[in-house]
Amino acid sequence: MAETETQPPREPIPAPARKLMAVGGVLAALMVPTLLINGLVREREGRQRSVSDAIAQSWGPDQMVTAPVLVVPWQAPPVQPGAPVREGELVLPPEELRADAVLAPEERRRGLFSATVYTARLQFAGQFQLQRLRVAQVPEAELRWQDAHLMVGSNGMRMGGVAPRLRWGEAAPDAEETFVMGGACGRRTALRWNAGLDGPPEPGRRIAFDLRMALRGSEALHVLPLAGRSHVTMQAAWPTPSFVGGDLPERSEVTPDGFSAEWRGGAGQVLPVQGSVNCQLDTAQAVGVELLQAVPTYRMVNRASKYALFFLALAFMTCGCFEMLARVRVHVVQYALLGASVVMFPLLLLALGEAVGFAAAYVLTAAAVVLQSGAFVGSVTRRRGLGLAMGGVLSGLFGFLYVVLSLEALSLLVGTMALFAVLSVVMALTRRVEWGR
Repeated sequence: MAETETQPPREPIPAPARKLMAVGGVLAALMVPTLLINGLVREREGRQRSVSDAIAQSWGPDQMVTAPVLVVPWQAPPVQPGAPVREGELVLPPEELRADAVLAPEERRRGLFSATVYTARLQFAGQFQLQRLRVAQVPEAELRWQDAHLMVGSNGMRMGGVAPRLRWGEAAPDAEETFVMGGACGRRTALRWNAGLDGPPEPGRRIAFDLRMALRGSEALHVLPLAGRSHVTMQAAWPTPSFVGGDLPERSEVTPDGFSAEWRGGAGQVLPVQGSVNCQLDTAQAVGVELLQAVPTYRMVNRASKYALFFLALAFMTCGCFEMLARVRVHVVQYALLGASVVMFPLLLLALGEAVGFAAAYVLTAAAVVLQSGAFVGSVTRRRGLGLAMGGVLSGLFGFLYVVLSLEALSLLVGTMALFAVLSVVMALTRRVEWGR
């Protein structure tokens, strides 16, 4: 009778390893709702942006204001018979310019969503030095000084309830028209005043001006100070500004009550620009400020949700330590329920943050998750002390996360050091566990 070969029995997978594999599967499965919550955060953030754009469309856009310039039209004979008469404009910036902007921010809401808008009181003062001008490459061009006009441009001229007032030399002309430029120039509006010149000015003649106006806008204000020498100031009762543009302010002060900033520029030389003023805007020379939210809810919730895996792993490690060190049993399903409670944190934070703000929502959400998880662990293990320990661990984690979210520059360093410290603690607590039994 032939002997049959018998396979040696396989060694069973040790119980701790089986439990570890099962808990790891639960951890991987819980990442699916975490990804869905991240998608919901992005969706709500997009909805917030849509509402902000709608409010800006009805109130006023992110304003880009061009300081006053003198525009002189010109004409030249056609190049050949039958061709149209050549026309264009020369733009003369002021010799000196001082621009002061005082912003009055406010919040406009639509449902749960809001947008930051403002009314800016603007004052432009300075002087023009008139000179004999020539059109480059068109020497036969004739300047029409009688049609010269002062112009102020904007990408959305929304008056702030006060009519603009101009002092031009000894005169006080009214704004003649508001017009819109499109096409290659982009959609821009402008105010213009007749300069009151009968003909070519005397070389070196200076005309002082003082323009005061109010504009409505949203989120940011930029000023383009085209001038030989410029001095721009901005201030508002807003504690979280971001200074933007081609140059940072020469001086700035930010306090909990607001900010003020000052820019100086220009080399003193004034060169006329050929072409339409709206097409010659060099936005790289603009200076301005953005009114940032002190605590951007959606960005903070998005950052908090990225720590979900870290929180789940630490919560499961804590339960695992309870099993090994306190000799209690926690079923895999109970691990899943505990993980679901932790995964709910960013969703609750998002829902409450839209209603009451991020800081209050964080406290309420963290307290709810800590109480729920601590009570659950205490009930499952039938040991109140273990429930309190789980609540203490989660409280420490949520407190640590809030600190990390507040540290923009050092968040990576602090988070990495904390992760290393946690790993060291776990290694110390489990150093005597016999994983093969």
